Amino acid sequence: MSAFGKGFGVALGVFLVIGGCFISGLLFFHAPVISPDREMKLTEALAYLDDRSALPEIAWVEMEGNSVYIGWRSLAEDWQNICRAAAANGSRAIGFGCHVWAVPADRPGWRPGDGPYFGEFTVRHGRLED
Repeated sequence: MSAFGKGFGVALGVFLVIGGCFISGLLFFHAPVISPDREMKLTEALAYLDDRSALPEIAWVEMEGNSVYIGWRSLAEDWQNICRAAAANGSRAIGFGCHVWAVPADRPGWRPGDGPYFGEFTVRHGRLED
């Protein structure tokens, strides 16, 4: 076998191994897709949370993917019911699970793992998860 044939065989083998790893990564280890349409629907469905006259305890609301982060100035007496309703309304609007996190108002930009929070509520398939 010539030197060209040997080099070509090695190059082809390396190409097939790398290509196989890439394809299997695409098939089995894909990241969830965050749809801008989903975030828009979620924003529309939960617009009532931005009404400061109705909910003065809420300082800010942030949405990312199917997660909603609510910054509370002070906890309303029914803050858990408000968060549960937001998770249910969000899930219904996007047809997908929705997570609502209640966090202190002084932590805008907070994400899971960034420190303390008041509570987390998830609704999937129309049911509140524990």
